Amino acid sequence: MPIAKLQRSPTRAASRGEYVYASVRAGILSGELEPGEPVREEAVAEYFEVSRTPVREALLRLETEGLLEIGAAHGGMVVTRVTLQESLETYVVREAVEGLVARLVATNATAAELDELELLHRAMERVGDDDASRLAGLHDDFHGVMYRATRNKLLYETARHLRETLGRFRAATLASAERRREHLAEHAALLDAIRRRDSDGAEALARKQIQRAREVGLDMLARSAG
Repeated sequence: MPIAKLQRSPTRAASRGEYVYASVRAGILSGELEPGEPVREEAVAEYFEVSRTPVREALLRLETEGLLEIGAAHGGMVVTRVTLQESLETYVVREAVEGLVARLVATNATAAELDELELLHRAMERVGDDDASRLAGLHDDFHGVMYRATRNKLLYETARHLRETLGRFRAATLASAERRREHLAEHAALLDAIRRRDSDGAEALARKQIQRAREVGLDMLARSAG
């Protein structure tokens, strides 16, 4: 059952609705719940041991965010399918946004933030080939520090949203050992440019990184559609 792939926390500090929302959302963005998979209210409520009211609220929030949609076959919720055109549009915008992020980080990042980025990069290098999920988590942390270091709240929110939109591709591509090595090399070059305060170079490298991610992601989408 697809819902059984989701993570359940032994402690729940948040409300029931927030807990279910965060868990299902994370499952979608990580790729644990694949496009087209059903997310049934009753099954979610049973799995998380909550009533159906908070589940209904959580699923409606996810539908509003575009992560869930009404399934044509049975009328229940399913994970939204990502179209080739939607992905292309997102990558085009993300290239510009990530370039600006890198430029501002090279200008604004503190020494402590640079050290944190370095530590996260080294941690990524130590992750084994069989732990793509751990690598993806560190990768998210790396970009979280990058976004904060821009000192621009609007850019932070925009970059984070675009990154999450394409998160399902990231989990799949990082499962490839070859792509992981390539990705780490890209990060190393970007971090070097940022440390040298080379804003032009950092922006160019970030744009190039997204261009490569677009090639890989769109190729995967095209093959899955075929």
